[in-house]
Amino acid sequence: MAVNPKGREWGIARDIRLTEAANTSPMHDGKPEVFDGFIMQLDEVTQLPDGTPSLAANVHTTIQAAIIGNGTASFWSTQYHPEYNLYEMGRLIAARGKALVREGLFPDEAAVAEYAAKMMELHANPDSIELRAEFGVGDDIIDPQIREVELRNWLRFIDSRTG
Repeated sequence: MAVNPKGREWGIARDIRLTEAANTSPMHDGKPEVFDGFIMQLDEVTQLPDGTPSLAANVHTTIQAAIIGNGTASFWSTQYHPEYNLYEMGRLIAARGKALVREGLFPDEAAVAEYAAKMMELHANPDSIELRAEFGVGDDIIDPQIREVELRNWLRFIDSRTG
């Protein structure tokens, strides 16, 4: 791990692309080849164990997902957060307001609060064409059936091993 030289990746990680290795991995079964995901990271994974491929990447972070094996155990990991929704990301952005202003991502804390409130409003009104356009989000962010694929796949994987 190291501080990402490109700075914080925050809010929505754009254009995450599955790698060729993801085609044979259970983590992303049913996920679109390119998708957006929630994120709030200053650091990035810089190196994976030998033989462990990156399963997803974007222009900000070359390792967005991996399954790291250790004998009979495996650790599923993503830089982005499939467990978040617009409400939780809005709350996290509001909580990180001072840092986001200090890092130059917002002009002031009032702008952070407004952005976070609109994100939470979109959570409450996911069909709002205006808010979807303002945030530039599609169903990969709005629909939990797409957004949470990795979580369901992990549960199925665990169930198949204990079943």
